[in-house]
Amino acid sequence: MNIAGKMKYLVLVCVLFEVLTVHAADDLCSHITETSNCIKSYTCDDKGNSFYIWENCAVNEVLFTVDSPTILKSDESDVCGGYLVLADNKINILLGGELDAERSGGRPITCEISIGSPIPAYVFPLDINEFSPQPQDGSYVSEISLEENLANTEVCNFAYVDDDKGETETLSISWVSSEFQDQFEMTQESNVFTLSTKDALDYEARSVYKIVFDIISTDELGTQKNATHTVLLFVIDVGDTKPYWLHREPTASIPEGNGGRFVYYVEAADRDYGINNKIKYSITNGNDDDFFIINGDDGKVTLKREIDYETDPTFFTLTVTAQEYTKDGQIAPDPSKDETITNINIEDKNDNSPTFNSDEYSTIMGEAYDKPVLIDLDMFIDDPDSAGNFNRFTIISDCKDLEISPSDGRGNTSVKLYAQPKTGGVFDYDFGEDSVTILLTATEIADPTHFQSVTLNIKLEDKNDHPPIFEYSSYDVSLEESKKAGDEVVIVEAYDGDKSALYGNESISYFSVNCTNTLAVDRKSGRVTLAQDNALDYEVEQNLCCAVEARDALGDAEYLRDNSVINIAVIDVNDSPPTIAVQNGTIRENSESGTSLDIKINASDPDTSASLRFSIQWERSTAYKDDAVVSIEKVIKWFVVVKTEDEEISSAVLRVGTKKPDREVADTLRLSVMVTDDKTAATYQAKDSEFVEIKILDENDTPPEFVGDYTDLKVLENSVNGTKIALISASDADENDAVVFSIDEDTYFRIEQETDFSGVLMVSGNAEIDREEREIVQVTITIEDKNSHPTSQMFTVNILDENDNPPIFQKKILFATFTPYDKPGKSLLVFEADDKDQNENLNYQMADDFEWPEGGPDPPPNVPFTVQKKEGNNADLLLNFDPLGVNSGYCTFTVICNDNNGKHSASVQGKVYAITTEFEVAVVYGNTKSDTSIQRIAIQNTFEEVYGFPCFIDSIDEGEDETKSVVKMHFIDDGKNEPVQADRIIEMSNVYSISQELIAKNEELGLNILSVGSVTQESGGSVNGILILEILLGVVSFVLGSLLLLLIITYFIRTRSLERKLKVATTTTFGSVASDLNRMDVASGVPGSNKFAGEGANPMYNLSESYLRNDDSSSVGSGDSVLVGVEDNPEFREYSADTKRAPKGQSNPAFSRSIDDVAAPSPFSGGTRTNPLMDMDINGEDGDLSDALHNYELSLRRQSIGSELVSGNSDGAFENTNFSFGNKM
Repeated sequence: MNIAGKMKYLVLVCVLFEVLTVHAADDLCSHITETSNCIKSYTCDDKGNSFYIWENCAVNEVLFTVDSPTILKSDESDVCGGYLVLADNKINILLGGELDAERSGGRPITCEISIGSPIPAYVFPLDINEFSPQPQDGSYVSEISLEENLANTEVCNFAYVDDDKGETETLSISWVSSEFQDQFEMTQESNVFTLSTKDALDYEARSVYKIVFDIISTDELGTQKNATHTVLLFVIDVGDTKPYWLHREPTASIPEGNGGRFVYYVEAADRDYGINNKIKYSITNGNDDDFFIINGDDGKVTLKREIDYETDPTFFTLTVTAQEYTKDGQIAPDPSKDETITNINIEDKNDNSPTFNSDEYSTIMGEAYDKPVLIDLDMFIDDPDSAGNFNRFTIISDCKDLEISPSDGRGNTSVKLYAQPKTGGVFDYDFGEDSVTILLTATEIADPTHFQSVTLNIKLEDKNDHPPIFEYSSYDVSLEESKKAGDEVVIVEAYDGDKSALYGNESISYFSVNCTNTLAVDRKSGRVTLAQDNALDYEVEQNLCCAVEARDALGDAEYLRDNSVINIAVIDVNDSPPTIAVQNGTIRENSESGTSLDIKINASDPDTSASLRFSIQWERSTAYKDDAVVSIEKVIKWFVVVKTEDEEISSAVLRVGTKKPDREVADTLRLSVMVTDDKTAATYQAKDSEFVEIKILDENDTPPEFVGDYTDLKVLENSVNGTKIALISASDADENDAVVFSIDEDTYFRIEQETDFSGVLMVSGNAEIDREEREIVQVTITIEDKNSHPTSQMFTVNILDENDNPPIFQKKILFATFTPYDKPGKSLLVFEADDKDQNENLNYQMADDFEWPEGGPDPPPNVPFTVQKKEGNNADLLLNFDPLGVNSGYCTFTVICNDNNGKHSASVQGKVYAITTEFEVAVVYGNTKSDTSIQRIAIQNTFEEVYGFPCFIDSIDEGEDETKSVVKMHFIDDGKNEPVQADRIIEMSNVYSISQELIAKNEELGLNILSVGSVTQESGGSVNGILILEILLGVVSFVLGSLLLLLIITYFIRTRSLERKLKVATTTTFGSVASDLNRMDVASGVPGSNKFAGEGANPMYNLSESYLRNDDSSSVGSGDSVLVGVEDNPEFREYSADTKRAPKGQSNPAFSRSIDDVAAPSPFSGGTRTNPLMDMDINGEDGDLSDALHNYELSLRRQSIGSELVSGNSDGAFENTNFSFGNKM
């Protein structure tokens, strides 16, 4: 409080004292009519007036109101130094200055007030909770180390103080980490809090505890403030647990065989990993036969010596003990050892062959003739191997008529042999030998080289296995009925296939079976005769079939037999009338023409020559409708009678005629059906007739139909079995009909019959109706009448939604970031949860679990982040504090999502990181800002997928022109909980595979990415194009380099040529060897030539031949002469065009050639310097310079340009002005 405040404070004391002083006969309390909430209470007694006022009472707040403006004797409205103000005509007393309970230290403000006379007044400022508790030592965290296994032991204590008056003594504590209350106890003594263990701590169960408490201060009004204190308890490990097994084998196996082989291994470790004793291993049980040994250091168990599966034990139970040893090699104190048990199976190896129980078998048996015969043998095969197929074997023989059962076996197997009956086979006594020898072989399946073969010897005995066989299966004879007793009918004969006399032909005898009163059979000869007179009677029986039997074995009880028949046709005379038999029947109306009625019409005539014919006697027939007679003309075409083609009996059928029966015309017909024998003699009756009654039945030919509107069928999802959906009704036009309801599937629904024409569609018993899986279900319901006429209709059932699904967040973690320059209210993230249920309006809220890791920024005083619902189910994560100065760190929290009625909820963890612009990466797109902004979320997801870090876009701005945009983003390394350096992202962008993937995924979004940071992104096609361009540039560079080298060489060559030209152009020693040139008037012909004004020799040719050969101005070959290229000099071009002035000699071809075109004369062809100018023409013949010197030396010396041409040129002489070198004479 500053000086002014103190002054106001003192003035308040004085004013209150003045105001509150009462007359001895009066006090202020009795005049107070109203008080504000600022005053807790007030008292007035003989010591003065006391007022208790809350220190947070606002200045100018009305403290109380008195009943009269004359109570307080003061002419000033501002009394007591301005702390007490009289207002509203001295009726209301206002607080004029701030109160501070902490500064008053519990002492009242004392002053006087006048109510008639001054009386003392006391104002007591009451404390309001303004300050949070603070640790007395300044630390909100206690770090403690404590050994495990200590129960009821003090962990730590800490003290808190509160700057609010009197609140230090009333501090309380509350558990935040309530999950540890069962393990720890918190006690309090004044402002000192002590944490102790209840039960012993276990390092192996938990090594670190983070226990959080709230230290709470509370004022008289119940207002609370709190501070969070964290206890970090580190448990110190002690050796209190036995080893634990890192690896052990419940079972192991090893094939039989030699020792020294690895079986299995175990591995254990000290569970007290803070001590980490060494482990040694030993076999402590189950190794009585000493078959195994263990390495004490690494736990490897090996087979110590050879073991045989067939003779040694095949199963062991080994106990291995792991013992802890201290670092000095001593056995660690208990508990320090543990055991593990392993069951070891010894596996069999294939080292045995299958073996018969005898090397040879012999037996006697009867032949097999009607069924398989079991051969009487005690046969076993054994293979002592047991593993896999090692003891499985097959058994075969070289006899195809022998069945072996079983044909394969395993281990010790009993084998049975069956002789198969087969005519002409090995076991047929009548066709083969009386003894059989068979080879049997047992072969192991796993290894065919393991086998054994044995011999089976069988002695055969004959059996009665062949019956006698008649020569003919039937004997056909015809006899007149007049034959007498003893007349022969036929002789029968049979044969027997058995070889022995006991069962062969000699043993056959013959018998009559069913015609003993008609036929007599001789047993030995087989002769058959009539047994009596009148044995045959055509009218009684026209055909006789008599069976005879042949028996072998002399007719004893075990005989075999065969049967034959004797068919006797009796010859008769035609003399009997036909008879007819009929039965009544029905037919459905509308039956098609030709439809047969189920009515039997049979006729008979004992005469064999009878010819029967059937017909309907319509004149004797009658038709009825509802028992009333109907004109026969209406039904006369309904039926016809047709004789069948059965040759054995005479029968006919009634069929529908050319007109279909109609029950509405007649329902009953009584037809007269007649049979006639057309071949009966005239003296006998030839006809017979009977009435047939036919009922016309109603035809059920109308299918049933559904009745009603079923377009709005619906059912609530998750409905239980039997929930009714709709009553389905049907109808059928046919009389006395009914329908049956059925459904095509019972996954969701079933239909139950209610009446003959209705059924209830309901939920099936095994239905699991889920609208999220199927919104509609289509089922086909079929109704079928009694005549199986089906009608089907598809019904659509709409599944109504029920709130039965929780919301689901799209992401497992919500990542977001903020910068120090962001403002409160900024949206850091747009997130969304999904709910499969329809029309779900999701609500979001923040859990009060914000946590800033240690070492990060100080937590903001208020809730750092909030959520705000947007359209649909989207929500914004909003910044709720000013982050200025927060450059690093992160905060974790939980976002909760509830559905419509709060029935379901979901939560997701949020992480918000503080970052700065130094982590930003600028990405340039060849797309407009609007096009890029539309794909904002997709861009974030793409970069997150490619770079493997959560990506956040800070801004999207327009690029260097409106066709481009710049996206600034940063990345978070969630594993390290820190932003990713921009350089790292740029470095990753240089990786070709990452670059190509990034380009491809952006192209899928319709975006053209140009660069990431300083790295230009080229597509695969562009990179290939650049590579091709680089190759082309390399080729071009090579070509240009070659051309440059060629130009340099050409430069030097051309420079030399130019030097020659220059020398030619400036030489004063030039001359032509051709004498004609100097003798002719060539003043306008060869510029620069030597010319003499007067007579005299050409000094050019006062030279020796050897000098000429070495003179730089002359040579025969132009290649070495510095005069090469002189032809390019304009002064040396062909001048023969001026033929009027030129001498005839100039028409010589030598004159019309350039210097380089003139061939070198042969005398100078070997010189190092040759000049084509020196091609001499001597008297019309070619010559060299030597000849010229000899032949024309004097002439050359005397001649001058002005002399006449010695060549006889008729054109005359003239001066040659071109010869200018030398002095003019």
